[in-house]
Amino acid sequence: MEAYGGNIQADDVLMETLEFSKFAVRRERTQIFILQNKLYEVQIRYQRAKRADLQQFQYVLEQLLTIIEDTLSMYTAYAEKKANYICSMENWLDRIEINSRLNELEINEARNECNHESLFMGEFRF
Repeated sequence: MEAYGGNIQADDVLMETLEFSKFAVRRERTQIFILQNKLYEVQIRYQRAKRADLQQFQYVLEQLLTIIEDTLSMYTAYAEKKANYICSMENWLDRIEINSRLNELEINEARNECNHESLFMGEFRF
């Protein structure tokens, strides 16, 4: 496969995609951690406003809680989707590697058989 002006093997592209996906999941986990901390802080502020009966602050904090919860669920869904993609890609690459090893073994066995046959035929020529 030729791309970017040079020869790039398909498995190299797949490995690069896999590494980028792993990086994205790590970044998403960091974002999820930050959002969870922010959610906890806003929940504390909301509870204080509720205890003090500050309805204006309660309304603003309820909206902020909704935004943070929705964003957190979006990030979590994306991270789960990427994690599943990574697992399936790793399984697929493992299968490709196993198949390529089997193909190499079959080719080597075929070469060995050919060598044995040619030796055998050479010995008994009449």
